[in-house]
Amino acid sequence: MNYFLSLLGIPQQQFLNDPSQALYVIAIMTIWGWTGFSVVIYLAALQGVPQMLLDAAAVDGASRWTTFRRVTLPLLSPASFFLAIWLTINAMQLFDEVYLSTAGGPLNATTVLVYYLYRQAFENFNFGYASAIAYLLFLIIIAVTAVQFRVGRRFTYYRS
Repeated sequence: MNYFLSLLGIPQQQFLNDPSQALYVIAIMTIWGWTGFSVVIYLAALQGVPQMLLDAAAVDGASRWTTFRRVTLPLLSPASFFLAIWLTINAMQLFDEVYLSTAGGPLNATTVLVYYLYRQAFENFNFGYASAIAYLLFLIIIAVTAVQFRVGRRFTYYRS
Protein backbone atom coordinates (compact mmCIF):
# COMPACT_ATOMS: atom_id res chain seq x y z
CA MET A 1 0.00 0.00 0.00
CA ASN A 2 2.86 2.35 0.80
CA TYR A 3 4.25 1.74 -2.70
CA PHE A 4 1.00 2.95 -4.28
CA LEU A 5 0.90 5.94 -1.92
CA SER A 6 4.46 6.86 -2.93
CA LEU A 7 3.37 6.87 -6.59
CA LEU A 8 0.81 9.53 -5.64
CA GLY A 9 3.42 11.54 -3.73
CA ILE A 10 2.00 10.69 -0.32
CA PRO A 11 4.59 9.81 2.36
CA GLN A 12 4.72 6.28 3.72
CA GLN A 13 2.34 5.47 6.55
CA GLN A 14 2.85 3.30 9.60
CA PHE A 15 -0.63 1.82 9.38
CA LEU A 16 -0.40 -0.70 12.22
CA ASN A 17 1.87 1.46 14.38
CA ASP A 18 -0.33 4.56 14.37
CA PRO A 19 -3.07 4.49 17.06
CA SER A 20 -5.40 6.54 14.86
CA GLN A 21 -5.10 4.13 11.90
CA ALA A 22 -4.54 0.66 13.34
CA LEU A 23 -8.15 -0.22 14.14
CA TYR A 24 -9.30 0.95 10.70
CA VAL A 25 -6.65 -1.23 9.06
CA ILE A 26 -7.80 -4.24 11.07
CA ALA A 27 -11.43 -3.50 10.17
CA ILE A 28 -10.59 -3.32 6.46
CA MET A 29 -8.53 -6.50 6.75
CA THR A 30 -11.43 -8.30 8.44
CA ILE A 31 -13.99 -7.08 5.91
CA TRP A 32 -11.74 -8.24 3.09
CA GLY A 33 -11.32 -11.62 4.76
CA TRP A 34 -15.08 -12.20 5.06
CA THR A 35 -15.95 -10.89 1.59
CA GLY A 36 -15.35 -14.27 -0.05
CA PHE A 37 -17.74 -16.01 2.35
CA SER A 38 -20.42 -13.39 1.67
CA VAL A 39 -19.98 -13.72 -2.09
CA VAL A 40 -20.42 -17.50 -1.90
CA ILE A 41 -23.61 -17.11 0.15
CA TYR A 42 -25.03 -14.56 -2.30
CA LEU A 43 -24.04 -16.73 -5.26
CA ALA A 44 -25.93 -19.65 -3.76
CA ALA A 45 -28.94 -17.42 -3.09
CA LEU A 46 -28.85 -16.05 -6.65
CA GLN A 47 -28.94 -19.57 -8.03
CA GLY A 48 -32.12 -20.12 -6.02
CA VAL A 49 -34.00 -17.29 -7.74
CA PRO A 50 -36.57 -18.97 -10.02
CA GLN A 51 -35.99 -18.21 -13.69
CA MET A 52 -39.76 -18.25 -14.16
CA LEU A 53 -40.11 -15.07 -12.08
CA LEU A 54 -37.36 -13.29 -14.00
CA ASP A 55 -38.99 -14.30 -17.31
CA ALA A 56 -42.38 -13.09 -16.08
CA ALA A 57 -40.88 -9.71 -15.18
CA ALA A 58 -39.29 -9.47 -18.63
CA VAL A 59 -42.63 -10.30 -20.29
CA ASP A 60 -44.29 -7.59 -18.21
CA GLY A 61 -41.77 -5.10 -19.59
CA ALA A 62 -39.70 -4.55 -16.45
CA SER A 63 -36.23 -3.14 -16.96
CA ARG A 64 -33.19 -4.97 -15.63
CA TRP A 65 -32.98 -2.58 -12.68
CA THR A 66 -36.67 -2.98 -11.87
CA THR A 67 -36.37 -6.76 -12.13
CA PHE A 68 -33.43 -6.72 -9.75
CA ARG A 69 -35.10 -4.34 -7.31
CA ARG A 70 -38.57 -5.89 -7.33
CA VAL A 71 -37.84 -9.62 -7.90
CA THR A 72 -34.24 -10.59 -7.21
CA LEU A 73 -33.50 -8.40 -4.19
CA PRO A 74 -36.54 -9.55 -2.16
CA LEU A 75 -35.60 -13.16 -2.88
CA LEU A 76 -32.07 -12.46 -1.61
CA SER A 77 -33.37 -11.08 1.69
CA PRO A 78 -32.98 -14.39 3.62
CA ALA A 79 -29.32 -14.53 2.59
CA SER A 80 -28.87 -10.87 3.54
CA PHE A 81 -30.54 -11.52 6.88
CA PHE A 82 -28.29 -14.51 7.56
CA LEU A 83 -25.16 -12.57 6.63
CA ALA A 84 -26.14 -9.58 8.76
CA ILE A 85 -26.46 -11.81 11.82
CA TRP A 86 -23.42 -13.99 11.05
CA LEU A 87 -21.06 -11.10 10.29
CA THR A 88 -22.24 -9.05 13.28
CA ILE A 89 -21.53 -11.95 15.62
CA ASN A 90 -18.12 -12.48 14.03
CA ALA A 91 -17.32 -8.78 14.32
CA MET A 92 -18.10 -8.87 18.04
CA GLN A 93 -15.84 -11.91 18.45
CA LEU A 94 -12.88 -10.35 16.62
CA PHE A 95 -9.65 -11.76 18.03
CA ASP A 96 -7.30 -13.37 15.49
CA GLU A 97 -6.55 -10.27 13.48
CA VAL A 98 -5.81 -8.20 16.59
CA TYR A 99 -3.72 -10.91 18.24
CA LEU A 100 -1.61 -11.60 15.16
CA SER A 101 -1.13 -8.09 13.80
CA THR A 102 -0.90 -5.67 16.73
CA ALA A 103 -1.38 -7.59 20.02
CA GLY A 104 -3.75 -4.86 21.17
CA GLY A 105 -1.33 -2.04 20.49
CA PRO A 106 -0.31 0.62 19.71
CA LEU A 107 -1.35 2.27 22.96
CA ASN A 108 -4.21 -0.27 23.30
CA ALA A 109 -5.89 1.27 20.24
CA THR A 110 -6.84 -2.16 18.88
CA THR A 111 -7.76 -3.86 22.15
CA VAL A 112 -11.18 -5.31 21.41
CA LEU A 113 -13.36 -7.08 23.96
CA VAL A 114 -12.28 -10.65 23.15
CA TYR A 115 -8.60 -9.70 23.14
CA TYR A 116 -9.10 -7.97 26.50
CA LEU A 117 -10.75 -11.15 27.78
CA TYR A 118 -7.77 -13.18 26.55
CA ARG A 119 -5.30 -10.90 28.29
CA GLN A 120 -7.22 -11.00 31.55
CA ALA A 121 -7.44 -14.79 31.50
CA PHE A 122 -4.09 -15.91 30.12
CA GLU A 123 -1.70 -13.08 30.89
CA ASN A 124 -3.06 -11.69 34.17
CA PHE A 125 -4.65 -14.98 35.32
CA ASN A 126 -7.89 -13.22 36.32
CA PHE A 127 -10.07 -16.14 35.24
CA GLY A 128 -13.14 -15.02 37.16
CA TYR A 129 -13.04 -11.56 35.61
CA ALA A 130 -12.46 -13.07 32.17
CA SER A 131 -15.45 -15.36 32.68
CA ALA A 132 -17.59 -12.37 33.60
CA ILE A 133 -16.45 -10.63 30.41
CA ALA A 134 -17.34 -13.74 28.40
CA TYR A 135 -20.83 -13.84 29.92
CA LEU A 136 -21.29 -10.14 29.22
CA LEU A 137 -20.18 -10.65 25.62
CA PHE A 138 -22.65 -13.53 25.32
CA LEU A 139 -25.49 -11.33 26.60
CA ILE A 140 -24.53 -8.51 24.24
CA ILE A 141 -24.48 -10.89 21.27
CA ILE A 142 -27.88 -12.35 22.27
CA ALA A 143 -29.37 -8.85 22.63
CA VAL A 144 -28.02 -7.60 19.31
CA THR A 145 -29.15 -10.79 17.55
CA ALA A 146 -32.64 -10.47 19.06
CA VAL A 147 -32.87 -6.89 17.76
CA GLN A 148 -31.71 -8.05 14.35
CA PHE A 149 -34.36 -10.79 14.31
CA ARG A 150 -37.06 -8.32 15.31
CA VAL A 151 -36.07 -5.79 12.65
CA GLY A 152 -35.26 -8.46 10.05
CA ARG A 153 -38.73 -9.98 10.26
CA ARG A 154 -40.11 -6.92 8.48
CA PHE A 155 -37.63 -7.01 5.62
CA THR A 156 -37.16 -10.71 4.97
CA TYR A 157 -39.32 -12.43 2.39
CA TYR A 158 -39.72 -16.20 2.67
CA ARG A 159 -41.54 -17.86 -0.19
CA SER A 160 -43.55 -20.99 0.41
